[in-house]
Amino acid sequence: MPLYVAPASALFSDAGTVGGALISIAAAICGIAFFMNRRSTGDIVALGAPFLLLALCYVVSLAYKPSFAGFRHLVAVMSVLFLFWYYVKNGWAIRKNPVFLLGAFLASFLYLAPSLLKINQKNFDGGMAFYGIAMLLFLILGNKASTSKSATLFVLTFGIASSIYGYLINFRMLIVFGILTFALYILFSRARSVSRHPRIVLAAIGLSIVGFIFFYTNIENSPHLSSINEFLIETTNRSALSGRQILWPSIIASILENPLFGLGAGTLPSDIMTTDLSSHNYYLQVALQTGIIGLAIAIWCVSRAWRVVVGMGDQSAANALASSLLAVFIVHNATEVIMFQNALRVAIPAWIVVFIAMSTTMAARDLRLSARSSPPQNPRA
Repeated sequence: MPLYVAPASALFSDAGTVGGALISIAAAICGIAFFMNRRSTGDIVALGAPFLLLALCYVVSLAYKPSFAGFRHLVAVMSVLFLFWYYVKNGWAIRKNPVFLLGAFLASFLYLAPSLLKINQKNFDGGMAFYGIAMLLFLILGNKASTSKSATLFVLTFGIASSIYGYLINFRMLIVFGILTFALYILFSRARSVSRHPRIVLAAIGLSIVGFIFFYTNIENSPHLSSINEFLIETTNRSALSGRQILWPSIIASILENPLFGLGAGTLPSDIMTTDLSSHNYYLQVALQTGIIGLAIAIWCVSRAWRVVVGMGDQSAANALASSLLAVFIVHNATEVIMFQNALRVAIPAWIVVFIAMSTTMAARDLRLSARSSPPQNPRA
């Protein structure tokens, strides 16, 4: 159900309640279905502890400073938590279900509709198209080996098509995401050392995000960074300046007013400055709302998924793609607020891919452990 609800919610304003309510209802149904089958429920709930703690963080913040915006943010986190429970528990079996596969195939093309019809902002609808088609590719790859030439060709085609589509709809980050997805796929599918050192790769991504934030917060004050912007203008005819160089310094200054607990679950940039924009960075926005504590828990959510998808050594092509998409998703949230909040509809297909990959990886691990623990059968005399 969330597969269809997410693109349908694009018909409604992100600032409204109708689209978010549709997603939340669909996610709640997934949560009910999860608890109706009690087998291994406790293990999955424990695995999703970071997501639950993030929700509790918003509950505490709302108790301190109630607001309708904060309540919407809490509901968004709870929606992802319900999806986590359902898809991590059932994803390994669902991905083989013909009905689900047909539904996912149809839904993937629905994700293209908002950007084709230019319903909302190009960066939201373009992101929705990217993750929606990526979800379809993830399911198509199935059990192919990561070194499969056909799988590599599929991912290469997806990367090229995404970049071309980004150019056509004038969404330049989509060009970057297309290239980055294929490059990361080659890394995850060929380099086994990555699965043995997943934290190093995640730390490198984190440092790149910190560098990205530093670039924009200092671009107007540093002659060296200004020269980089001039180079971009000369080579791409586009400036790196996008408003983030104004937003982010003000947000960081506000975070420092109450760095531990933040300014409240419903706090938005419009509450601290004259603007109608979001933070254009999920990590800064969650820190603004719930402080370093909330940010640390949000990072824990991502690292928990990363540890399972990347760190458990599944060498399938689908898992290599899921690892690549998770890395892109982490980077994407350094430019937009999609992980849990404003544009959750963009994140739905990305989260579903990650959660199904977690489920499949853990199921394969359990199967290997079961085979090792089974006593060898004695041959008949």
